[in-house]
Amino acid sequence: AAEMPASPAPVMFLKGKLVKVDCTDAGATLTISAGHASWTFSTAERKSLVLIGADSFSCDWHNVPVAVNYRKTGENQGSLLSLELQ
Repeated sequence: AAEMPASPAPVMFLKGKLVKVDCTDAGATLTISAGHASWTFSTAERKSLVLIGADSFSCDWHNVPVAVNYRKTGENQGSLLSLELQ
């Protein structure tokens, strides 16, 4: 198991368009277009992800306006904390 960093990255916010969802066994990777950038967000447990505006997570979402709260993990990528469908 990976160790948690001593000070977690600050929670950040992004609005954009959910381009596609790639589901793994329990997790998912979301590609979100915001402005001229393409972002990749991941969640290890999509069933426990906080959802706003949807009853359950769908691996078939695409071209949906969304807002996400996340912790940045790299250049244009992050770990999802919540997903809001708009």
